[in-house]
Amino acid sequence: MRKHWLLGLLTLALVFGASAMLLSLPQRESAIARKNFDRIQEGMTEAEVEAILGGPPGKYTDRPDPVLYHGIMFHRWWIGEDAVITIEVDVDESDLAAPARVSRKFFSPYPPESILERCSQLLPW
Repeated sequence: MRKHWLLGLLTLALVFGASAMLLSLPQRESAIARKNFDRIQEGMTEAEVEAILGGPPGKYTDRPDPVLYHGIMFHRWWIGEDAVITIEVDVDESDLAAPARVSRKFFSPYPPESILERCSQLLPW
């Protein structure tokens, strides 16, 4: 009986230690963040937005996609660790060769990763 009690305590200590270690791991700094969102201004070109956010629209996280894509072709999404940045662009119909420009922008934060999400990123699947 005493061996089972000690084994249970040891298991609990290992789980607690592993959890504490996972929680203390440094989080990646993502360009898809409020500070960079605030730098995006109406009238910017998509290239200027890409320079701020570090690349073309896309998924820059291993987290599950929190965004449902739909068919509006003038929306662009950057999905990061802590948020999704969406821009709406307009095309100048009188000059179709001109670059599309930002007409609206949206910042959608989502909750920090749970311990289970962080653990699943360490597994090879």
